[in-house]
This record gives sequence, structure tokens and C-alpha cells, in this order.
Amino acid sequence: MNKKGFTLIELIIVMAIISILSYIIWPSISTSMQIGHSSADESNLQVLNSTTMFLRTTTKGNDPFEDPNKSSEELMSLLVNKKLLPNKLQPLKAGKKFAWFRDEGKWDYSDAAFDDSGDDDDDVVIVDPPVDEEPPIEEEPPVSGPQAWKNGVEYELGDEVLFNGSLYQARKDTTSTPGTVNGDWQEITAEFRNFNLYATGDEVIYDGRKFIARGTTFNEIPGQVTSPWQEVTDQWRNFNVYEKGDEVIYNGKRYSAKQRRNAGSDTDPTSPKFWQVSK
Repeated sequence: MNKKGFTLIELIIVMAIISILSYIIWPSISTSMQIGHSSADESNLQVLNSTTMFLRTTTKGNDPFEDPNKSSEELMSLLVNKKLLPNKLQPLKAGKKFAWFRDEGKWDYSDAAFDDSGDDDDDVVIVDPPVDEEPPIEEEPPVSGPQAWKNGVEYELGDEVLFNGSLYQARKDTTSTPGTVNGDWQEITAEFRNFNLYATGDEVIYDGRKFIARGTTFNEIPGQVTSPWQEVTDQWRNFNVYEKGDEVIYNGKRYSAKQRRNAGSDTDPTSPKFWQVSK
């Protein structure tokens, strides 16, 4: 029986088809991976800023985050030592790391080569490797993580627990139940929680809308005139505070604020005292 194999031309055609398919499919796969990494990094960055805010508001005496001699690495270690983080966080983005920006009062991305340790010593010390010594055996660190909350157990400041599928951090030593206004727990989530303590600039999601805290707030619902929350929208909101020059959309028209307008003021954009139609 004669067996006919593939000809050279057939092999070339097959290889060309495979190359074309790879060229078409690979960008979609690469984009999906980048989106996944970006979402994970933003989540870790929010956890960093939330835990740092919590530590600064509960620490008495000198604030280590205002110390210019403290590097980002040292501040990250402080959060781990205080049990506010299970371990040091690093972004998945290539060439980036998390750094503490003291002037802005928040964690953000920086280049991986960025060094804020304050060590200006450029001397290079060459150390000869040990001779005839057995390499040390590295012990794997014990596996640890948040445990389920237990009734009657006294938790310390910074302890993390799991309760009803959500992650909580203790704001102080407590035996209270997580998820209650009378409790002493901070849920780690982007969604608004009336039992969470928020500082100026904190962002939350409430009813599918984004709000920013204008001051320290606890148990105050976003979207109300009496609460210190600013909705992030270009639509006019009676409970928002507007500064001179701010622009809003009201009944399909764009208006510009002529002066500061406090929350709850009985002056919608049709009032010529506070507003004028933008050109």
C-alpha cells in the first residue's frame, strides 16, 4: 500500500494559517490579562489606603506617615506588623510598585526603580561569600489568613475576620459583632456601609452611584442634604456643595456657579444669584 505524506506546500499553508490565527487571537487574550491585573491592583490600592486611614485615625502621638525619614517599605511593614495587612502588597503591573506619597496623603503607583528610603550612601561594599559553609535552610512561613469571627472572643486592633462572607478589620479591641452600627468593625469593601468610619476623600458606591466624603463621617447616608457626601456627577444635586466656576447640567442646560453654594440651599441653577447659563 502506498502512503502519501504532506507536501512542502501543504505544510507551509498550515503554518501560515496557524500564524494568522495566533496574530488575531493573542491581542484579545493579552488585553483580558491586563484588565484582570489592573482590577486586582486597584483593589489592593484601596485596601492600602483604607487600612492606612484607619491606623492614622486610631494612633495617638506621632504619625509615622508624616515622618519624611520613613520609606514606603517601612510603612508597608508597619501595616503588616499591626496586622492590618496579611503581607506586603505589590502591584501586578510590570515595572510598578506601591509607594506612600506624603504630600498627597495616600498610596499610589510609582516606578519600581523609585527609592524613597532616604539613604544617600552610594558606597559599594563587597562581601566575600562564606567558604565551606552549608547554605541555610529556608523555612516556609506558616500559612495564615483571616479566620471566621467567633462570638465571645476578644479581638485586638487591626485583627481581620470573616463574617457572612465579608472581610472585616477591628477598629479597636472589641468583642462586638461585625456589620452593626454599635460594633467596632470596618468592612473592607467599596460599597457604602453605615457602620464604617470614613475620612475626607474616601470614595464609596451607593445605589450604583459614586460618592466622595467631604469630611469624617459615620452612619450618614449618601445622597441626603444633612450628610457630608458629594456625588460624583455632572448632574445638579441639591445635597452637593459647589464652588465658584463649577458646572452642572440641569433640565438639559449647562450652568456655571457664580459663587459658593452650600448643600441644601434653596437655589437650583435657575436662580440668577448663584448660577448663570454656560456659553
